[in-house]
Amino acid sequence: MGLFLGANWDWKAPFHLLDAVLRYATRQLTVDGYANSRVAARALGAIDAALDAGRAARVVQTTPHLVLLDKGFYLTKLRPPLARWALLWLRAHGPVSRRCVDTPVQ
Repeated sequence: MGLFLGANWDWKAPFHLLDAVLRYATRQLTVDGYANSRVAARALGAIDAALDAGRAARVVQTTPHLVLLDKGFYLTKLRPPLARWALLWLRAHGPVSRRCVDTPVQ
């Protein structure tokens, strides 16, 4: 059994994060429950904007597949919107305190 949510928790959260990044190339989100969420749309838009900036700065490669070429770019530009995307999943499925759940995603 997983630490918080049973046996599936350990793989659902990473796939949620990967889906946001892979969506950049495919424009299709495979995780359920976020199609009508404005908060999710803003989080995904921020990820897309970061990846667009990374492509322009040549620190993200998109062909033949997405490759991060600069750790500093990840830490300063991509990690914050990915953290907001992760928080959406944790709010819905994970061990997040009530105070954190009530805090809006920036």
